[in-house]
Amino acid sequence: MKTLMISLLILIVCTSFAFATDLEGYTFLKISGSDARAVVETPQGEKQLVSPGDMLGKARVTEITENRVMLERPSKTGPEVLIVRLKNGKQKIDRLQKMPVKRKVVVAEPDKASAQFGY
Repeated sequence: MKTLMISLLILIVCTSFAFATDLEGYTFLKISGSDARAVVETPQGEKQLVSPGDMLGKARVTEITENRVMLERPSKTGPEVLIVRLKNGKQKIDRLQKMPVKRKVVVAEPDKASAQFGY
């Protein structure tokens, strides 16, 4: 049962440096956790101030802390969480997504199960 619970909570983490398609062309320039705001450059080159609840393309900003911005967006297999960090002036994006777990079906033969449990 414990392994079943662990397998249900498996997350696949993919780390990459930001490409235009990761955030639909949005680039984070500054993150201020104390104000819970961040400055982004839009695909059109404009500067925009964002806070939790704002949308960047299809992604919603869910949390802004001192060193990261968390966003959530839909994907083919369910919601995907993006964690954006600025490191040495470059944005780094980690993606977290729940993946379906393939379960192995175990079928016991009635005679063996009955004998094993004394039925």
